[in-house]
This record gives sequence, structure tokens and C-alpha cells, in this order.
Amino acid sequence: MSNTNLQEKVNQIIAEGYQVPISELISNGFKLFNKNMGNFVVFTLVYLAIVGLLNVIPVLGTLGSVFLTPPLAAGFFLAANRTQKEGNAELGLFFKGFDYFKPLVLRSLTFLGIAILLMIPYAILVYDSDFAVWMEAFTSTYDPEMIETFPGFPAWYINLTLLPLIYFSVSYLFADMFILFYGAHFWEAMECSRKLITKKWFSFFFLVLIMGIIIGFSALLCGVGVLFTLPAYSCAIYLAFYTITRMDEEEEDEVMDHLIV
Repeated sequence: MSNTNLQEKVNQIIAEGYQVPISELISNGFKLFNKNMGNFVVFTLVYLAIVGLLNVIPVLGTLGSVFLTPPLAAGFFLAANRTQKEGNAELGLFFKGFDYFKPLVLRSLTFLGIAILLMIPYAILVYDSDFAVWMEAFTSTYDPEMIETFPGFPAWYINLTLLPLIYFSVSYLFADMFILFYGAHFWEAMECSRKLITKKWFSFFFLVLIMGIIIGFSALLCGVGVLFTLPAYSCAIYLAFYTITRMDEEEEDEVMDHLIV
């Protein structure tokens, strides 16, 4: 789909409005996951192992995470799409996110840049606050009694960074799928996602929050539960994208074009 057509499609959806049935999306997300549970669980295990390994490697691990995590995470959406269409998705398909390596990584780097920019005012305020003085004194003495004198931060310090960061994190939920399923440029994908989700931002926020709580509780089961809830979350987000962007209409148009040709 061309850039102009995609923008027009997004604007049309925003103008016409849409619904975000949270409970239905979560329920259907688990149902979609159940159709291909074995491969979803195996890939989630591989995904978590790679991400976990990267997190314990200083510096290089962080760098590797920026380049490896986006295409790996995209595998959940690709598999959800194939499972929805055909009832199954082979394990190899989960790694096809690397076919979209460049735009996915550029999207990830751009979001990282936005997050860093949002942190700058917070860092300046912290540097000029009593915390900087306290930290310097604490690191020079390591006196445990100094913990009682920890200055803390005014709530607006944290809100200055946290609230915008939460907004963008939720707003870019669809960015990778615009890249995967509509062939969008990374910035176009981010903007389309932001504009579309902002229409019903709080609905998406609560969808993510509820699924986050479910994943959190599942992690208490020795972490095993995450192997089921994490891919189910990805399936729920995919189904939201599929429904809202009317991918079924795109697929019908492709079939008709094929028949006409």
C-alpha cells in the first residue's frame, strides 16, 4: 500500500471511529494462541532466553537488544497472522521478523531516542536537586544511616518523564504491524500508529495494563506462566490491529484483484 493510501485509510478509520472491546480481545487472544500453542511456547522460551542473556551482558547486551529484540518480537505478530489465516504457523515463521530488520530496528532506535529526549529534563532537575548532593555524599561514605536522609523527588519530577513515556509506549503499539503488514516506512508506521491509537488511547492503555497484570501474576508461577500469557498478549494486540485497520478488507481486495487478473 502506498504512503498516501495508508494515510487516507488511517484518517478514514479515525473519522469513522472504532471500538476496543478489551475483554473480547483478551479472550480471543488466548483462543488464537491456543490454536498454535506448541510453537508459540517454544518460540517464547527462545525469545526470553535471548532477551535474558542480552540483559546480563554489559553494554554489548544493551546494544544487541536494540538490534535483536524488535525482529524477534515481530515474530509473534507474523505467527498470529498466519495462525489466524491457516490455523497454524511453522516455527520458522516466527523468525521471519528478520526479513524486516532495517525498518523494525529504525523504529526501535527512534523510540529509544524519544525516550532519551524525555529523560533529559528529568536528568537536569535531578542533577540540580538535593538528590545529586545526597548521592555524592552517600557514594563517598557508604554510610547506611544516610538512607534515612534520602531526599526523594517531588511527584511532578517523575511525571515530567513518566507520563509522556507511557503515552508514546502505548501509542506505538501498532507501529511494527504497520511495517509488517502494510510495508510502511518506519516513521510512517509510528505516526499512523500514534494517530490511530490516540483516538482511543485510554482503552489501549487499560488493555495493556490488564494484560500486564495477567502476565505479572503468571510470572509468579516460577516464570512458567509467562510462556503462555506473553504470546497471548501479542495475539490480543494483533487482533486489535487486524480488526481496527480492517485487514480483512485488504485481503478480500487482494483476492478480487487476483481473480480479475
